[in-house]
Amino acid sequence: MVQVGNKIKIDASGRITIPSEIMKLMDLEKNSDEVYWDICGRKVCLMKVTTKYNGFDFETQEIEERLRDYEDQYLVNFDPEVVDPEEIERLSREQYLKDKKNKEELRKLRNKDSS
Repeated sequence: MVQVGNKIKIDASGRITIPSEIMKLMDLEKNSDEVYWDICGRKVCLMKVTTKYNGFDFETQEIEERLRDYEDQYLVNFDPEVVDPEEIERLSREQYLKDKKNKEELRKLRNKDSS
């Protein structure tokens, strides 16, 4: 799995916009194609509704090939010999806790302002 495009904020109506990179990789046409969502654990998958021809789904095969090519081009593999994995986890947890605290403080400020 590889991140495609930039992070996206949820708008005021609770919607998100599909990044143009995903539109290209999935060959999505505005006002024409349909998609659906699957949720597995904390992962959300976006699938394009495709046509099967006698059970063969050629379009999905093409999408999967483009995605594999994209992953090969942009996926950065972690080399565990560079840094101790336990140290990476410790630093990552520290950053997570800082971000969590900042998010909670921001939430309190917003709630205070709306009161």
